[in-house]
Amino acid sequence: MNLVHALRRTSILTKLVLTFLLTMTPLYFISLQINQTGSRNVKEEIIGSLESRLHYYLSAFEAEIGRIMRLQEQYAVDEDIDKLSALPPSMSEYEAIELQKRVQNKLLVLKSSSLFVGEAYAYIASLNRTLDSATFGGGMPDERIRTLQSLARLQQSPLAYANGQLMINSIFPSPVYSEDPPAYILQTVLSRREIMDFLPQATNHKDEVALLINLGQDWSIRGGEDRTMDGRIAAFLKDPARIGAPIGRGVLEADGRSYWVSYERSALLDTYFVIYLPEKEITGQLHKYRDWIWIVSFVSFFVILAFSYWIYRVIHSPLRNLVRAFRRVEHGAMDVHIRHRNYTEFDYLYGQFNSMVSKLNTLIEEVYESQIRSQRSELKQLQSQINPHFLYNTYFMVRRLAEEYDYDNVARLAQHLGDYFLYITRNADDLVRLETEWAHTVSYIEIQSMRFGERIRTSVGELPESCRSLLVPKLFLQPLVENAYNHGLKDKLAGGIAALFALEEDGLVRIRIEDNGDDYDEARIERVRRLLVYSDIEVERTGLINVHRRLQLTFGKAYGIRISRGGMGGLAVDITIPGQGEG
Repeated sequence: MNLVHALRRTSILTKLVLTFLLTMTPLYFISLQINQTGSRNVKEEIIGSLESRLHYYLSAFEAEIGRIMRLQEQYAVDEDIDKLSALPPSMSEYEAIELQKRVQNKLLVLKSSSLFVGEAYAYIASLNRTLDSATFGGGMPDERIRTLQSLARLQQSPLAYANGQLMINSIFPSPVYSEDPPAYILQTVLSRREIMDFLPQATNHKDEVALLINLGQDWSIRGGEDRTMDGRIAAFLKDPARIGAPIGRGVLEADGRSYWVSYERSALLDTYFVIYLPEKEITGQLHKYRDWIWIVSFVSFFVILAFSYWIYRVIHSPLRNLVRAFRRVEHGAMDVHIRHRNYTEFDYLYGQFNSMVSKLNTLIEEVYESQIRSQRSELKQLQSQINPHFLYNTYFMVRRLAEEYDYDNVARLAQHLGDYFLYITRNADDLVRLETEWAHTVSYIEIQSMRFGERIRTSVGELPESCRSLLVPKLFLQPLVENAYNHGLKDKLAGGIAALFALEEDGLVRIRIEDNGDDYDEARIERVRRLLVYSDIEVERTGLINVHRRLQLTFGKAYGIRISRGGMGGLAVDITIPGQGEG
């Protein structure tokens, strides 16, 4: 409670700043949450794209190696190679050379089948000769033969790595099932350079690196020359939590930097395809957006301060001057005149206030003293009868709205109040257009509606176009509406209803004011009816009697006011006057 009391006692500037901050703070946290969610989504999209590329290029590499393997397996059972390895004694040298050339042509096809093939070889033990796609070479050293046999027995991958070369070997008979020396060896040596040129195609960023790595044979090929990360990547993949996983991701810390690593294992090749890049390349832009949010938040705070101060200067200061002027008038100072230097709504409001004070002076000094004293006519009498309670209530309502900083309703109330007093105080003929009288009554209703709020609801119908220019006595309608508020609905604490509407039929204009009040019982309605009938008798005049008398003096005895019990349960006042074609 102490905090609430302290807030109430703070200045308008402080309240404006707090209001803006309370408004902006949830929006800020929502924006921050949206940014964080968006950052996670963007990060997942980036990683998803990386893993999609990883899978696509690994599949492409597997397909290419698989095609090379199938072609080599086809040649491993080729009739020409089989004949050449057996080399029957009956075969002439010419036939043997032709057979070797056919084998070379097959090796050339194998070499040309893929960019990944550097060279294709066929070692024929019976000739002690190694053939490639173009030449006849010498025999294969025994040590190399043993190395290839040992790799064939141990390796899980069809790819073998020895002496810096990555190759695919087909040995007959297979060392896995036989200890005999090989009759022939088919060997496809893969082009390391072509594989190194292929790997960067799987990357989208200059800092991304793609590599192939085989943990069993301890070899790796990367898309670049810097191999400092290969050992760390191998250790990363050997982590017990990752062993055997066909696909995975994670963060690798190395040399004070964090790297995002995504990998997929090829079951066919027993080899990992890995792409890694600095983690800041994924989150760097996202962090920039987060930094911008902080910057915008910081700037917004000072904008709120500046804007609050500007509102304070533009709205609160002139409104405070207006409230002070109202208080001076409230204490009896009728020489108040205020000015506003800017052409805003306050300029109009100040002008209306000055006009209102001027009209009040006229009412006090001229109308009350001169016009009432001279008793020129009943119209001038009624024009001078301003209900002080209505005036005071209206002033206090303006003050209450001003204290609540309800600037729109202050301006709206001042507008209606200015129009109200402008109409009842200006010098004019006794007869006015019906639309002018109607507009004045609507201004009065608007003021009362703002005063009573939900306690009394008033509905106003549309004035028919055909009777708007009809001349009527000035101030004949508003006193009847005022009667509904002051008598019919005075005891209504809630649910009060008043209605005003007009229609034209059979050459007559009929206006009805109706309420749902409880003030008029049948006896009182009957008494007022008798007073309306005998209105010429000098009795105490009420608003109803005065208006009825003025209407009959203007239009004739056939017109005026009739009262009855309305459909809402309260009093219904019906006014009948001639239309344009009557009278």
